Amino acid sequence: MRKDQFSFPGVEGAEEAELAVFFFPGSGGTVEANLNRWYGQFKRPDGSPVEGHIESKKLNVHGIPVTIVYVTGTYLKSASPMMMSGPVNELPEYALMAAIAETSNGPWFFKATGPQKTIDHWRPSFEKFVRSFDVKK
Repeated sequence: MRKDQFSFPGVEGAEEAELAVFFFPGSGGTVEANLNRWYGQFKRPDGSPVEGHIESKKLNVHGIPVTIVYVTGTYLKSASPMMMSGPVNELPEYALMAAIAETSNGPWFFKATGPQKTIDHWRPSFEKFVRSFDVKK
């Protein structure tokens, strides 16, 4: 299901960020369900939920509906790479930039997490990349 994984080099002394690419033929859950799960991996510095602090936009890229989101806060990274719940490592000043492309064959997910400085630096390149997304028939 994980098609690929990339690193965004760190900037201004910050660590690198990770971009994971997933594809689920046929189904991968609704856009909203996936976004809500990802938002649940973040909290505001005061511990409150990130709702109300999310940037979101919908695009049409080569006839494909795409949702792009951005959120910042404390990342609640799973302590175990295969666990969806359980212990977490709290990483403050992190960000999520992600896109979900709803293709006729199933959704493509592009999820980048990392230090906010690094994500912010690479955000324009990520959006340019997302706008180039296409599916060969």
